[in-house]
This record gives sequence, structure tokens and C-alpha cells, in this order.
Amino acid sequence: MAACSFNLPYYILCSGHGFQPTTVDQNTWNTWLPDCYFLIHCRLSVYSACIFMAFRVFELKPIMMIKKIVKKIIPKKHLLLLVEKCLFIKTFMFRMIYRGSRYSCSFCNHSFSRFLPSGFKLNVLKEKKIIGGGYRLNATCPYCSSSDRDRLVHLFLKEHKLLYRHMRLLHVAPERSLQKLFERKDIEYFSADLKSYFAEIKMDLKNIKYPANYFDAIICNHVLEHIVDDKKAMRELYRVLKPGGWAILQVPYSPVLKKTFEDSSISRPKERKMVFGQLSHVRIYGTDYINRLQSVGFQAKQENLDKNATKKFALNPNEMIFFCKK
Repeated sequence: MAACSFNLPYYILCSGHGFQPTTVDQNTWNTWLPDCYFLIHCRLSVYSACIFMAFRVFELKPIMMIKKIVKKIIPKKHLLLLVEKCLFIKTFMFRMIYRGSRYSCSFCNHSFSRFLPSGFKLNVLKEKKIIGGGYRLNATCPYCSSSDRDRLVHLFLKEHKLLYRHMRLLHVAPERSLQKLFERKDIEYFSADLKSYFAEIKMDLKNIKYPANYFDAIICNHVLEHIVDDKKAMRELYRVLKPGGWAILQVPYSPVLKKTFEDSSISRPKERKMVFGQLSHVRIYGTDYINRLQSVGFQAKQENLDKNATKKFALNPNEMIFFCKK
């Protein structure tokens, strides 16, 4: 394996904090780098990113502990303000590193020579060719942190003109890039999740506390694979959607599996990670995902964007929209 003699992001992260930039094995660096970027994307300091990289060296995983402490000591409104007001740290560094025009972001309209990597490097994701879950080199916008799947939904909404005034939109497990977009629109916006810090409504998808035929549209990105009784959640989403309404129900799935794979005996997080590709996943959807949606009443189909948009906005060329209507 060739070594990387100099890496600018690594130099910036290490310099001034007691670390000396040295020759690093490229594969090792590629493993640490997304984790450093994750903290910077959470608007923490460069110093925190260096500490986290040190934790990774010693195979310690403090991220969950840090998240719990932050939630306890910082009020939600102050944390959201901190998130929004500290962009300049990340923005300055990444705009210098990734200056260019090869890829564009549909949210912030900035362009870069490349985007940040995202996803996981696990054998099961490679073996099953998981779409929407594997490691992608150009996935996250360096300026606004939108992911490739956020941009996919955004561009699909724009292309098909699906948003209109005064509509009721339910957004499950809200992504910040999409959430900020919807909050600026003249619509009735409902952000909901079971645990998310950014959602306004606490909601269990298996028992939605809204009447039937209430929402004009639903967006639910990468949630159903976390729910043991996903059919019940699908039925609830169908129930609260108005006749003629639409839903975007994205999940990671395997194009090589004809039938969804799930095993209720696999309950430990580490086992789930190895078998399903993530600590909290309970299945790998196959090409029968459309049939599962149709079985609860949805008119479901797959839609995609043109190749030019896919390339320009750094989308996953294999990922399509699961578009449903009632």
C-alpha cells in the first residue's frame, strides 16, 4: 500500500495541537478522515476533531457519550443556534481545500472540486451491493453538509414541482438541509421522529397520533430499515396520507436480493452491524421493497433523475426515488 507523504486536511487538523504531520498509510488515513469530518460537520472545533482522531487510534468510541453530554448541558434552542452560527470554521477550511467547480450543491449553490466521503466500509455492504448505505467518495457537500440522498430528494421535488402553498407535509427523521428548505416554504410543515434532536414532534411510526387522510405528503428517508414491524409503520403512513397524496419512502436496499432479508434472532447491535450493515438496522431490503409498499395500499414505483443532474450534483447514480401515491 502506497503511503501519502503529505495530506493538506491532515496537516491542518494536526498542526498547532501537539501532533506532527507525518507519512500516513493512505488506507488508514481514509478510515480516520470521515470521522474527523463528521465532528466538523457537527460544528465542533478542529481541536475536538483531533481528539476524536486520537480516540480512533486507540479504538475508543466516545461519540455517543459526547452526544449525550451535549444534549444534557446545552438547551436545544442554544444548540441549534450554535450549529447555525459556527459554520465559518468548517466553511473556511473546506472552501480552501476543495476549491473548484466539478460538483455543485442544489441547496447552497456552491461548487467544489470534490465532495466529502460518506457511508460505511463493511463487507456485507459490498457483498450485497447495498444502494444508499455503502461508502461513497463524493457524497457530502463541504459547505452546507447536505448528503447525496438529501440532494436527490431536493432535485426530485423541484423537477416534479411537488411542493405547493399551504400543503401539509410530514417529514420523518428530518435532515437539516431539507428541514431548513421546508421551513422557508409557505407550507404546514411537521418534522417528526422518535428521538431526533431537530424534530419538533415526537412520533412513533407504528402509532401515529394524527387522524386518517391528514397529510398531503410524507417524506421518510432511511427510517423503515430501523423498525422491526415495518409493515405496521407502512400501514400507518398510508393511513394518514390523503387520497391523491404522495410519499417518498427511501431505504437502503440490495439489488442482488430478490427477497428482503431479516432475522429477528439477530438483536445485538454489533451483530446487526455485521449482518445488516448498521448497528440499528434490522433488515436488508431486496428488490421486493416495492411489493411491500404496495401490499399496504400504496401505488409505488421507482423514479430517477437524468444522468446530467446525477453527475453535476454528485448523486449516487444507482439510487432512485421510491415514489408512492394513495
